[in-house]
Amino acid sequence: MKKITDSLKMYFGLILVSSVCAFIYVLLPGGAYVPEQNMPVSRPLLALINALIVLFFYGGIGFLGTVLSRKNGFKEIVNNEIKNIKNILEIISAGIGVGIIFIAVDILLNKLFNMPLYTHPPFPASLFASINAGIGEELMFRLFFVSFWVWIFSKIIKTEKNRNILFWIIGTFSAIIFALGHIPSVMTLYNYKTIYEISLPMWGIIIGLNGFVSIVAVYYFKKYGFIGAVLIHTFTDIIWHVLWGIIQ
Repeated sequence: MKKITDSLKMYFGLILVSSVCAFIYVLLPGGAYVPEQNMPVSRPLLALINALIVLFFYGGIGFLGTVLSRKNGFKEIVNNEIKNIKNILEIISAGIGVGIIFIAVDILLNKLFNMPLYTHPPFPASLFASINAGIGEELMFRLFFVSFWVWIFSKIIKTEKNRNILFWIIGTFSAIIFALGHIPSVMTLYNYKTIYEISLPMWGIIIGLNGFVSIVAVYYFKKYGFIGAVLIHTFTDIIWHVLWGIIQ
């Protein structure tokens, strides 16, 4: 019972952090895709709406994910493995490594196809966006999506071996959907009118890189629980969006 209590405390703490970051992100320069003159409401009100969506909508879906995750026998959010500093450093190092791979691919595509380096939010908006995405997107695509569909199909799949296969099939689908979910933001960022304007190298970034970090997040979600996925995603984004955004 104590582990469950600790996990829920951690979960609600993460939701609160994500909500605060979502609020601050919109207030900062470059923190909203919509130009100031086109905003339907004031920026502070938009920031508040953004924070409330994270707090209640994401928070509610994520809470359901924690319940289903427990029913599936997945690791608790707070567990002995995630309390081990060695394991934490392993996850952070992996996230940094994935971020470095992102940068290397960005440079390679720039050299091979003369494609402009990927555009990032300005600092410090990029930092708050990275923390918010690391929590919120992993909540949606790993904690809820994977837990929900594994719970649904595990009613007819009984053996441990087949359930493991099921987990990875659903985890792969979560990676694909996560990657495709970045199309609207890329179109807004680069002012594309249709998806046909997106170049092949840019598709490589949208699908390839986002899919890759998702699979890594799925792996650490299975190995260490939700915190593992959050740390992987957050530190990948810090290297990719924050540090690389500042350097380039």
